[in-house]
Order: sequence, then C-alpha cells, then structure tokens
Amino acid sequence: MDIQLSTSWPFLALIGVITFGYTLLTKPIGTAQNGLSTPANIRSWLKRTEDVRWWMQLALPMYFLHQFEEYGLDLYGRHFQFQYTLCSNLGFDNVSECPIRPWHTTFINAGLVTLATLRARRAVKGPGANFYGLALINGIWHCIVALKDAHLGKNAYNPGLLTAITVLFPSGCCALRALKRQGVLTNLGVARAVAIGIVAHIVLLTGLFLRSTGKIGDEVFVLWELFNFVVVLTLSYP
Repeated sequence: MDIQLSTSWPFLALIGVITFGYTLLTKPIGTAQNGLSTPANIRSWLKRTEDVRWWMQLALPMYFLHQFEEYGLDLYGRHFQFQYTLCSNLGFDNVSECPIRPWHTTFINAGLVTLATLRARRAVKGPGANFYGLALINGIWHCIVALKDAHLGKNAYNPGLLTAITVLFPSGCCALRALKRQGVLTNLGVARAVAIGIVAHIVLLTGLFLRSTGKIGDEVFVLWELFNFVVVLTLSYP
C-alpha cells in the first residue's frame, strides 16, 4: 500500500501523543476538587484521575495513541495493518480488491473521532461522556475479536489490541467513574454513555459492511458515518 497522506497521518498523530500526553501525564495539574496534582508521588498524581477536565483533555492523545497502534505501526511493526485486518474480516483477503479504501478509515479515525475528542472538551455531560463510553466499548470489542480469533486457532493479536486493553478500557472505566463521582452524570447517564458506545459501534460497522458489499456508495457511507457521530456528539439525556 503506497505511503500517502491517507496512510501516513498516524505518524502526525504520534506527535500529538507526545506533545499533549507528556504534559498531561508528567506536569503539575490543577484539579477542580483536589488541588494541585504533581508527579512527586503516586497519591498526588492520582488526584488528576478524579478531575473531569483532565479526562476531557486526555481524550485526544489517548485515542491518537490507540490509532497509532492500529494504523501507524502495530506490535509486529506493520504499517496500516488494521486496514488489512478489517478487509479480511469483511471477506477480502486481497486488500487491493477491498471496497473499503484507506480514505474510508481515515475519514472515520483522523476526521470524525478527532472531532469527537475536541468536542468533548467543550461539552462534558454529552459528547465527553459519550466519547468515553465509545472508548470503553472499543476496548471491549478488540478483546472480543481477539478471543474469537484465538478460538478459531488464529493469531489472537489484532492491531490496536494492546492499547485497547491498557489504555481504552481502563480510561473508559475511570473517566465515567470520575464523571459520576463529580456529579456530572447520574447512573442513568453512565448507562446512556455506554449504550451510545455500543450503538455507535454497531452503526459504524454496519456502514463499513454495507459499503464493502456495494449496497451503499461512498456518498451514503460518508453521510451514514457522519450521522452516527452527530448522535455521539449531541445526545446528552439522561
């Protein structure tokens, strides 16, 4: 697969991971409820994990890190390997014959998901909570695929699995916990965020399947996925 903007963007995203992630994880952070959080000791550092604003700022570098494992370099050093895995799961072992092109996944990941992380900073109860519900379910989904492949005797690793287990799943749990503890979400609000994550994944994967089978064209695919993320970015009840 030729190296081009639609396949090389994860390396640009890695710059964001390093730049923003380093600051959020290693620098002193003022929290809304617990005062200053510093890396001087673990107890002080953990104060930031109770801060809603910190989680919303972490969304962008966190997801960029996950996307780098999916589309930059996976654990085997393979570039843009998630594209091959996706096409294989859709029934196209030869990626050149797969109707899902690099721009389709770039539109979703570099475009819509990035917008979702930025919107989360501005609106915590709706987009912010829904984003972390999405992250939580994404982490679980990678694990389900891994277990399925292992059961079939295949390599259980899929691009993104490591960060799904170590980053997405725990971050989703901890962020929703912080939102609940700080009174931003009720129990129903947490359930809504998780439900949005489930439904959004079903809709996203359905769009990819319909495009791969030729039942919809590129124009409808773009509108399909755009509508999916509009729901993620707007629904804030309950």
